[in-house]
Amino acid sequence: MSLSARVLAFMGRLSAAIALTAVCASASHAALVRTIDGAGKLTGATGVDVGGVLYDVSFVDGTCASIFSGCDNPATDFAFTTAALADAASQSLLDSVFLDVGAGREFDSLAQLTCDSDLGCSVLTPFALETVFVNTRRAVNWGAASGLADLTGELAWRRAFDPSGNGGTVWALWTPSAAVPEPSSLALLGVAGVALAWSQRRRRFRGNDCAQ
Repeated sequence: MSLSARVLAFMGRLSAAIALTAVCASASHAALVRTIDGAGKLTGATGVDVGGVLYDVSFVDGTCASIFSGCDNPATDFAFTTAALADAASQSLLDSVFLDVGAGREFDSLAQLTCDSDLGCSVLTPFALETVFVNTRRAVNWGAASGLADLTGELAWRRAFDPSGNGGTVWALWTPSAAVPEPSSLALLGVAGVALAWSQRRRRFRGNDCAQ
């Protein structure tokens, strides 16, 4: 095989590898993964799309202050600071997280797989504060046993409220998902790799020609 044919074959294989890597990276960037504990309980999810931005969410008990950095400054303590964004996050839970995805993972039909209630699970996303209250948008995932339709709505809770004593309610702790390299970045790295490999091959073959 001639030098040019070998180089073309090498570049073809490398280009295919770059394309595959880009596709995989894009898929991983968009993939939602549920967090499930050893007892089969849904405790959160990663890669939840809220208005085109990916977030990780954990379902937790405790007071607002113990979970949200003191619960005294919405701008720094809460992932969302408007009712519209908090509602979008709540709707994303209903649309993409609370779904039946297999035997033992009926997270829509069986509310008890998230909360300690078979009737329903109310997940609170805080967005604003009043004197003694925290304003939340909630995603209510009604279990099949309730016969009710899932919904989102707004509720104000006392800041000292702790859902630990309420089996049907949990807080949603949202954080931005870790960044994943975009396919365009990977493609640029691939092009740089092709150029480097080509340069090294040319240098090596030129050295061989001079030695003959």
